[in-house]
Amino acid sequence: MRRKIADGVKACVGSPRSNTVYTLMLGGRLCRLDAADGNELAVLGEVKQENVRLFIDPQETTLWALCSPAGKSTYSEVDEVLIAFSPETPGMLQQFSIAGHRVFGICFLQGMLISAGWDSTLRIWDAHQPVAVAAISGSAPFRCVDAAGDRLVAGDQKGNMWFLAPMSQLYS
Repeated sequence: MRRKIADGVKACVGSPRSNTVYTLMLGGRLCRLDAADGNELAVLGEVKQENVRLFIDPQETTLWALCSPAGKSTYSEVDEVLIAFSPETPGMLQQFSIAGHRVFGICFLQGMLISAGWDSTLRIWDAHQPVAVAAISGSAPFRCVDAAGDRLVAGDQKGNMWFLAPMSQLYS
């Protein structure tokens, strides 16, 4: 089934817990939709930036918009913005600038959001608000990160795979 719900969609992410999808429309409206029929359930806020990726934590407590500015020529010039929204109530919770940390990948693990960046760091964030808890330095830009059980696994540009200790040991 296909249904036109707006003039265009910039980004979307499905719910890990329910039959809903979060969608950012071309006009900047961030909505929660019923995944079965496309009906709009709520408007959660606005995101005016152009290059946006949406993420939601597995417990579905915070919806994240990662915004990258357009037109920058090198990764070191990029200051991305991380915006937190509640999936249930309208309005932005918080916004945070990520200076020099061009994000290539994001995952969630044990209440934390982890970002893999061009600046050769993995940054660990509180999954409920855009506050950096810790940074792990690597030897090359990180290209990806994901959770494997209670551990982080990340790959860098040199071809190294990083197998990191359980999260409880990383930020305690």
